Amino acid sequence: GKGQVSVTVERVKRDLEARQARGLSKYGVSLDRTDLSEHDWLEHLYEELLDAACYVRRLLDKLE
Repeated sequence: GKGQVSVTVERVKRDLEARQARGLSKYGVSLDRTDLSEHDWLEHLYEELLDAACYVRRLLDKLE
């Protein structure tokens, strides 16, 4: 209800914190890194979106 903390938002917060910790462990850098250009960031996003589209298509196909 009103004024209550969303369970979903809390879950996303935990997921973001865990993802950040994994990224720091794996790559040794955070999103504050300065070695990537704006184009590089967009390329990374584009690749992630392509992956996401494939995951959605696979699940849609499975449900049909």
